Amino acid sequence: GTLDPRIIVTRSASIIVTCTHQLMKWPRWLPRLGLGFSTSPYLQQAIRTSFEQVDVDKSGTLDPKELYIALLLLYDVLNGVLPCHLPVPTFRNVPRLMQKYDKTMTGTLTLDEYSELCRALFHKRGRQSIFVTASVVLLVKMVALPLLARGIKRGLKAAGASPLDQVPMFVLMFGLDAAAKQTLPLPL
Repeated sequence: GTLDPRIIVTRSASIIVTCTHQLMKWPRWLPRLGLGFSTSPYLQQAIRTSFEQVDVDKSGTLDPKELYIALLLLYDVLNGVLPCHLPVPTFRNVPRLMQKYDKTMTGTLTLDEYSELCRALFHKRGRQSIFVTASVVLLVKMVALPLLARGIKRGLKAAGASPLDQVPMFVLMFGLDAAAKQTLPLPL
């Protein structure tokens, strides 16, 4: 028989709620979904590591070029852990960030100033929060893409495209995910 898409969405939402409830029991997992991310020990360690990797002269400060490289390293690590892609500030944003967070007015940032800057970059509220972004991306990947792939398979079967009907669901979902990354305004 055919499944009503509303049942699939309801079941998927139920699974997400159950998983979220289970994750609440293990607070160490919450930062991966964006909850409390800006204050998590994981972010603090990533900030410290990116600072130390770029501060090769061991001056204890970052100049504008080093700041940009440190941010690139930090975002690269975080984008590998989070279920969504966070856009990196551009090099044109660096002077504004330096001016705002350089409390000592030396033209460089200490580790404390760099930490404050990074926490501010990741501490967004509402629709721009990492949690909302991650939730939307997970919903698209866990609900929308499987439903769309199933619809495509049914359409191919109804159209008599039997060789294409044999394409596994995960291959269709992978292709849809790749296409969505190129076309949707989501940080997939």
